[in-house]
Amino acid sequence: MKYQPEYYCPMHPEIIRPTPGACPICGMDLEPRLMDEGSIETKQYKNMVKKLLLSAILTVLVIVINFLGIRLTKNLEQLANWTQLILTFFIMAFPGGFVFKRGWDSLKHWQLNMFSLLSLGIAAAFIFSALGLMIPNIFPESMRIHGSVPLYFETAAVITTLVILGQALELRARSGTQNALKSLIKGTPKKARLLIDDREEEVDVETILPGNNIKVLPGEKIPVDGTILSGATHIDESMITGESTPASKKIADRVFAGTLNQESVIVFKAEKVGQTTLLAQIIESVAKAQATKAPIQRIVDKVSAYFIPIVIGVAILTIFIWSAIGPEPKLLNGLLHAMSVLLIACPCALGLATPIAVMVGIGIGARNGILIKTAEAFEKLKGLTTVVLDKTGTLTKGKPEVLKIIPTNHLSQESIIEIATALESNSEHPIAKAILKKAKDMGIKTLPPVKDFKAIRGEGIEGIIGNDPVLIGRRQFLEQKGVQLFDEVDSAAATIVYIAKNKQYVGKLYIQDGLRDNAKTVVENLKKNNITVIMLTGDREEVAHHIAAEANIDRYIAQVNPIQKIGYIKELQSEGKIVAVVGDGINDGPSLAQANIGIAMGTGTDLAIESGEITLMNGDLNGILKAISLSGKTLKNIYQNLFLAFAYNVICIPLAAGVLYPLLKLSLSPMIAALAMSLSSVSVIINSLRLLKLK
Repeated sequence: MKYQPEYYCPMHPEIIRPTPGACPICGMDLEPRLMDEGSIETKQYKNMVKKLLLSAILTVLVIVINFLGIRLTKNLEQLANWTQLILTFFIMAFPGGFVFKRGWDSLKHWQLNMFSLLSLGIAAAFIFSALGLMIPNIFPESMRIHGSVPLYFETAAVITTLVILGQALELRARSGTQNALKSLIKGTPKKARLLIDDREEEVDVETILPGNNIKVLPGEKIPVDGTILSGATHIDESMITGESTPASKKIADRVFAGTLNQESVIVFKAEKVGQTTLLAQIIESVAKAQATKAPIQRIVDKVSAYFIPIVIGVAILTIFIWSAIGPEPKLLNGLLHAMSVLLIACPCALGLATPIAVMVGIGIGARNGILIKTAEAFEKLKGLTTVVLDKTGTLTKGKPEVLKIIPTNHLSQESIIEIATALESNSEHPIAKAILKKAKDMGIKTLPPVKDFKAIRGEGIEGIIGNDPVLIGRRQFLEQKGVQLFDEVDSAAATIVYIAKNKQYVGKLYIQDGLRDNAKTVVENLKKNNITVIMLTGDREEVAHHIAAEANIDRYIAQVNPIQKIGYIKELQSEGKIVAVVGDGINDGPSLAQANIGIAMGTGTDLAIESGEITLMNGDLNGILKAISLSGKTLKNIYQNLFLAFAYNVICIPLAAGVLYPLLKLSLSPMIAALAMSLSSVSVIINSLRLLKLK
């Protein structure tokens, strides 16, 4: 599976470009996303390393020449100084040229950023030195040392090299934040075994078409999505579901691209290829999620908008204070400390604190079968107070079975199942699957055609078989359609599906779906976290009571349709509750949309991925607890990053300005300031990467 790379800014993820470059807002190198598996080491990083090597070699020359120059005769010293000027200019213009280009662009468009400060600081050192060399008479005595204007070419060269070093370290560290997405992209094989008649041919995965028959040997990965035609095996689906236990697969079961066939040879029919596979949808969803902003980032953005003007103001104030009360040479010391202020301030550390942690957190979720589609979901999960659970396919296994068939009048059980199967074959509801399975078990192979099929969410379905209108669904649904149900309301703890033909009640099906194995444990753990658990279901009171009791759920409401569910969720929200709705992603769309957080149970369908802000790809309720835990740890990491960024700037900027000089005679040189700035963003990224160690 090949992807067309796109490039985005980690600090401003809304900036997306088809080609590499710099962010027009912050000047940061754009990050490649959806890259091909061969591009793990990005071109930006390799180019930055080349610039670093060239700059470092030339900077060493400048330092050596400066060291020798002050020990030579006057004429040779002048030659050494001019050589330093030329070499430093070359460093700034070529390997370091991007710093000044981005700085100029930021000033030109008044999008002040880190490169505004860096270019001002380095340019100040170079221009001061160049003027001091070419026309020293313009400088007053207050800016001279022992009668001469000091030159800072080596300072400008070293700072430029340190900035390039910082950019290289940052690009290297940032590459780790995309590891989860890269591992997903690497998951699909490049070749596949295509079966043509009796012949087997190895082809590129990109050439496979829907309907092709594909052969997969043990130890090989599934190339595209499809349905097994022959063979039985176990498949490792952990890269999609996060579930380490291999899934048992047999004829008619679905297989997904990127998963690993472990045991036997299988042949399957390709159904979804290229960008339509489940894995491709997950990758696209993760990529989109990483381009969203958490609400806390909006606060940081507001702070950042004032940050650089404040830093420039502090630098100007530093010059005035040192010129007024500093030691000689006053003005020169003021300029040097102002340079340090400009160079040490790091808006990038502040800007990266939230998006880098969110990017890593979303990647971890995807790797563990938890598809988080917005950064906002992290913050909302942290404040969660109430979880509303659907019953069928959520609390229950989603694999119901038809227990009894009760026909009325003259119809047989086979006739009832045939009618129900004809209509239900158009539905994806778990109950429909139970009816289809029962028909298969009874040997029913041919079905009458259905016209005007219509599904009413949470109520039932209708259509025309032959010339007869048929209704299937809840008791109330049929009664609303004018069907008279003459039998008594059943008290059995099973779902009852009623069937009518030509508005005549013709029979009913008893269907039962077992509770998920870990449902009770998950409910108890949610309660331990002070989260209220409520079950809403369209099923009958008797069934709802039975399932709620099994799962240890104290509050439940039965016989509610989708509209009533929305009303109940709104009522909870009006009470100030932060509500998560967990549904099967097929018929719970309105509830998932209304909730503060919609959590869809992954069914392997396109709709499951589209529904809600979070999808549990393996349909495991334990994913709710995992998502809450991941949210808490990601937010904790964000707060740590913000503390690091704020603390760094609050402490370092005054130090660079020289606040400790009156007491301790301590100040930071511009070179030390540049080094500290280069490492600040890296520290935030490295702290975010600690999330990758979460289990």
